[in-house]
Order: sequence, then C-alpha cells, then structure tokens
Amino acid sequence: MKLFESPDELSEAVARSNLPDGIAQEVESRLASQQAKAESKANMSRGGAEAIRRIMRQATSSDGTLTVESLSKELLKEGYDEPTAERVIGGAELDGVLIRNSPTSWAWL
Repeated sequence: MKLFESPDELSEAVARSNLPDGIAQEVESRLASQQAKAESKANMSRGGAEAIRRIMRQATSSDGTLTVESLSKELLKEGYDEPTAERVIGGAELDGVLIRNSPTSWAWL
C-alpha cells in the first residue's frame, strides 16, 4: 500500500488509475505541450522587451530594413516560438519603433 503526502497526490493517483492507457498518454502529451509553451512564455518574459529588441536588431539587414522572414529566423534561433515575428513587428509599429517601407519590410525610426 502506498501512502500519499497530500490530498492532491492521492487525487492524481486515483485519476491516473481510472484512465485508460491511450487516453493517459494523450493527456500527458497535451500537458507536456502546455508546459513547454508556458516555459517558452516565461523565458520570453525573462528577457522582456530588451531581448526582443536585441533580436530585432540582429534581424535587421545592413541597409537598416527588417523583414518578417529575417525576424522569424532570429526568433527561432534564439528559441522563441512566441511571440511571432508578425506580432513583434505589429507591436513595434504601434509603439512607433518601426515604419513600413514596403509590403515586406520595415525601417527603424
């Protein structure tokens, strides 16, 4: 017989024992996915706006333009799934940091 240190542990053990194996694997997979997303968001918030701005600078070409493609590559290289390049650029436009040069490129203000 196993002893549980808290009611939460007991509740979790009962729930797991009543769950069919296939469903249990699906639940664990979804929980792991949610946890990975939460960790990604936590990492982003640790770096904050300064980290995102640094990544934006790294993605800017020598002629001073930034594209969604270049920013997406840099964000992925730095391990960011969220925010997306589109969201970062949109926010920077709203903040008055970037201005659209063409349908696919932006310049720093």
